[in-house]
Amino acid sequence: MRRSVGITTIKVEQYDVLVEYKGYWTCDGIGKYEFWGALCFDKGREYLAIDQIIPLFTDETTEQIYEIQGLIDKNFDEYAEQISDLHGEEE
Repeated sequence: MRRSVGITTIKVEQYDVLVEYKGYWTCDGIGKYEFWGALCFDKGREYLAIDQIIPLFTDETTEQIYEIQGLIDKNFDEYAEQISDLHGEEE
């Protein structure tokens, strides 16, 4: 499993937030299978699965920090997908 770490900016409601993310490349293919007697192969696609998002705050107020962190925690899957989509499919 190949790990990936990076920094990018994501949109969290009205805020543009600089975040560090950690994840790993994975594949959703099922490999070899048989369908009605035909031997087939599904290579799937490789994509970045995000398992940690860490906001990097600079000029935000304490209230904004709590709001942004709460939004990321509450809607983690949405923001993880946003980051994953920035990377597209691995060639």
